[in-house]
Amino acid sequence: MEFPFEAEVNEYQEPSCFIQQGDKLKVIKVESEEDLYWIIVEVRFDRFKSYFPLCDLKALYLDDDGKVALYDYRVWFANR
Repeated sequence: MEFPFEAEVNEYQEPSCFIQQGDKLKVIKVESEEDLYWIIVEVRFDRFKSYFPLCDLKALYLDDDGKVALYDYRVWFANR
């Protein structure tokens, strides 16, 4: 995958989260790894910088290899 890329939040988010399902984000870079969500990415939403689990995102405007890589990661994460 090449960064940055556009993505859409593809999973339900808690109502208290300012980023919600269907929102479009710009994924800037991989920020960290954690036990619960594994890969955390830095994102831009409007003028705000935030951090978000990669497993909750669907790639937009990536080449086919990038879309497949993110999809495969999401499937792996869901079935681990």
